[in-house]
Amino acid sequence: MPEAYTEEGINLQKMTVFYGTDHVVMKPTLGLCGEAVYMATDEGAAVKHACQKNAAGIINTYQLDIDSLGDDDLTMEDGFAILHTVNAVDSLTFIGASLTHRQGA
Repeated sequence: MPEAYTEEGINLQKMTVFYGTDHVVMKPTLGLCGEAVYMATDEGAAVKHACQKNAAGIINTYQLDIDSLGDDDLTMEDGFAILHTVNAVDSLTFIGASLTHRQGA
């Protein structure tokens, strides 16, 4: 199956998402993160979340395989990809983690 893109060049089958925390999270889990896992679609939002206590934080980066998801697995809202099921979390591929800090913090 050929990859699908929007006019802006955004890949509709895979999306890079970010998870800001105070530590590296190679594989998020629903139980650990609550009833859903909120992944920022913008790295800046993840930095904000990672550095809530005006300390350095970690930006975990993943590739989300949208093509493998069903209607109940994922919703998009206010710059976040919200993963509702184990299938959605399992569709994440860990790319890496980087240390960050909020500018002016």
